[in-house]
Amino acid sequence: MALPSPSRRSFSLLSSVVVLLAAVLALSTCSSDNPVEAPPVTGDGTVGPAGGTVSDATGASVIIPPGALSSDVKVTVEGFPQMESAPYPAGPVPVFWGGAQFGPAGTQFAQPVSISLPTGDELNPGDDYQLFVYDPDNSRWVIEKTPAVVDPSGHKLVAQVSHFSLFGGSGMAGGSAARSAITDLLCSFPSPLEVCEAYAAYFKEYVAKVGDMGVWDGQCKEVCGLYMDLTCEVNGVEEFLPVREGELEGREVMVYDPENCGFGDNMAMFEAISIIYYRCAQPDLTVTADPGEIELGGASTVMGTLICGTVPFPDQTVQFECFGVGQVDHDEAVTSPAGQAQVMYTNDEATGEATVRGYYDACEGELNAGTVTSAATIVTSGDWHGTMTVHYDHPVGDEPLEGFADVVTIDFGFTIDEEDNLTGSGSGSHSATVTPSGSCWQSSLDAPDFSVVAAGGASAHQMNFLVYPNPAMPVEFVITCPNSEGTTDYSYPGEGYLEGSILTQDIHVSVAREDGATASGSGSSDWGEDIPMSYSWSVIIHKGGS
Repeated sequence: MALPSPSRRSFSLLSSVVVLLAAVLALSTCSSDNPVEAPPVTGDGTVGPAGGTVSDATGASVIIPPGALSSDVKVTVEGFPQMESAPYPAGPVPVFWGGAQFGPAGTQFAQPVSISLPTGDELNPGDDYQLFVYDPDNSRWVIEKTPAVVDPSGHKLVAQVSHFSLFGGSGMAGGSAARSAITDLLCSFPSPLEVCEAYAAYFKEYVAKVGDMGVWDGQCKEVCGLYMDLTCEVNGVEEFLPVREGELEGREVMVYDPENCGFGDNMAMFEAISIIYYRCAQPDLTVTADPGEIELGGASTVMGTLICGTVPFPDQTVQFECFGVGQVDHDEAVTSPAGQAQVMYTNDEATGEATVRGYYDACEGELNAGTVTSAATIVTSGDWHGTMTVHYDHPVGDEPLEGFADVVTIDFGFTIDEEDNLTGSGSGSHSATVTPSGSCWQSSLDAPDFSVVAAGGASAHQMNFLVYPNPAMPVEFVITCPNSEGTTDYSYPGEGYLEGSILTQDIHVSVAREDGATASGSGSSDWGEDIPMSYSWSVIIHKGGS
């Protein structure tokens, strides 16, 4: 992600440093061929010169190496994966990933110690975020030079620090590398104005900008204003860059970022004092139903999802109301860590359509208070539709009839009631073919459409039923053959010829109870006067009417 800059020179240098720093950070998270064994976990939190490890139930921990302390210290650790549980509710930036309070506050170490901050969300291992430390004397968050890097589990931020305080990992991924790039840009001694402009671009890209949204203090908040005073100096040349964006009113969070660097007679410094103004904002609410179509007596899971900007909004009450047939099992539910509030919709009343609407009251008691809503539609239908094709073949092979074949297409609809009884009706049509033998010919063919009924039962996953003519599946034809006196007509069906043999056979359909399910089969019969018949069939089922 490129940072805007006033010149090609500063852009190129800054981009190169970002890439370099990202590579260095990635290497720093890899395991060593000879890993150093962590000091043992202390029973009561007391750590001395030999070092030790202290942690709490949230997963927050500190590893103090041997020699970091000169005497015994009673170490305390209190993690908070969510900002609202922190000692200082106003988080450093809108996107907060996790933090911990380490004590005694102000404890200094002779060498860096490793802290782990628990995160409320799973992050990408190896990503780096900006590490902040809280300064209670000035009520501000200070940007640390060291990064907070996601550990292999994706649930902790790990950083090296030299003192104890309240730490938080915040901002967008890559923020620490970008911050280091700004420092390197400063130490490469371009103009101080370029440094200030590059820093402002970094801050708005990785820390906070107007329009950013996040969950602070148990509310959805939006950055409404940004006030920055940037002072940058290179070799005695100083520039001051004020940044004023958005509405500079509302609640405030102050962020402080000082830096000094240089070598020999060359010295540089910058100081950034930034105030982030924020206010309560209305999150997005999306209500969905799965499945969106059910059968009578069925159920659907209704989910209301609250998102604040790009992050889930947990521990919030969403109200639900059902309009139409059916009902929901609760009129409210609380969002999970994923921002989801769930209720169940059921309907054993009647077929029809229902609308389940969700409501969330945002920013109660504030100027921009309001109710956000969303709805999902659920259709209850006992209707199914099936198409069945049956191929009949009568290879008679005797004068006057060589053979008879028929392709029957049946369209039918059916319902499944609360007791899983399957009933329905439909119609069928013929595509019959008569093959006379010898010098005979077909003089007439009558194959009208006919009615069918469907009957059977169903289970949770399967349907078993018959489709048969009601009352019959008529086909009549006449074959005419020449004789010495003229012609003779032979009518079918006739006595002993195909009598009843072209009626639907006992085709038992067993098919999955799902939209688009198919089944097929075949059989044979010697119905009639020793006239064989074979048949094959296939069926496809769809949920909903035709």
